[in-house]
This record gives sequence, structure tokens and C-alpha cells, in this order.
Amino acid sequence: LQHLLPVDRYRLRHALNAVFGWLGVVACAALGHRFGGPWMATLAALFAVTAPRYFGHSMNNPKDIPFAALAAWSLFAISGIRLTYPYLTFRIAALAGLAIGLSLSVRPGGVRFLMYPAAALLFAVIWNRESDVRRLGTTAGAFALLAFVATTVPMPFWPWLQVRPYLGLID
Repeated sequence: LQHLLPVDRYRLRHALNAVFGWLGVVACAALGHRFGGPWMATLAALFAVTAPRYFGHSMNNPKDIPFAALAAWSLFAISGIRLTYPYLTFRIAALAGLAIGLSLSVRPGGVRFLMYPAAALLFAVIWNRESDVRRLGTTAGAFALLAFVATTVPMPFWPWLQVRPYLGLID
């Protein structure tokens, strides 16, 4: 953006950090709402806004705050996985893949977010003693979409992934 916009680059960077800070607060509120309703959403947002370290870093930390915000959105998307069939819809898989891929674009540690939906789906399948091959295939296909999107999104941001697509994540 600093090359595209005729704005002071330091102001632009601080503004972008602040935008990610607020996106993280909104993600915390969304997670709170999903698990506890509007009061939990308000409380989660309030805790995020009043956390001194988060608030302070929201103005001046170009790696940790975007990663924290995108991690919260990844967790929100992953929390859409259900315990009953369909465990993972293709829409949720695409959204979770996008959120995980964006977090992976900021920090390599974002790859860990691929383990959470895998574990949740494994748990749901075992819990329900799922044996229907079509349902298992659909679930596997949705997870494959999630993994594909999550590992494709960071490619424009990582030169190493441009040289070694997909394999660069495990090297």
C-alpha cells in the first residue's frame, strides 16, 4: 500500500496496524457471540480493547497484531465446525481456509491452525461413529478445500513459497 498511496508510509503503517487491532477486537466479539451471546460478545470486545499490551501494540506492531487478529478470525471460522453432519460445510471450509491462509501469510506459526479443524473433524467423526462413505468423503473433501485454500493464500506474500509451492511450508 505504501507504494500505491501518496501517504506518509509511517502513518499508513500505524493506521494499518490500528485497523488490524480493531479487526481483532471484532473477531473476539464474534467468538464471544457465537459461544455466549451478546453479553459475552460485549465482554470479549471490552477485554480486548482494555488489554494494555494489545491496545499498545495495535498502534506499532506490524507482525504480532495482524497475526493476533487473523488468528482470532481463524478460530472464529474453525468454530463453525459442527458435531453433527455436515461437520464442515464447503462455505465454512473456504472461509476457514482464507482466515488460516492470511494468518499464515503473516507468521509461519499460522500453519498450526490447520491442526485444529483436523482434530475437530476427527473427533466429530469418531464421536458419531460415522461409517457412511459418502459423508466421510464429503467431509474429507471439505477439509481438503480448507487445506488447499489455507496453503495457497500465502503464496503471493512468501517468496520461498513462490519458488517451492506448498513444499516450502514444510521445509
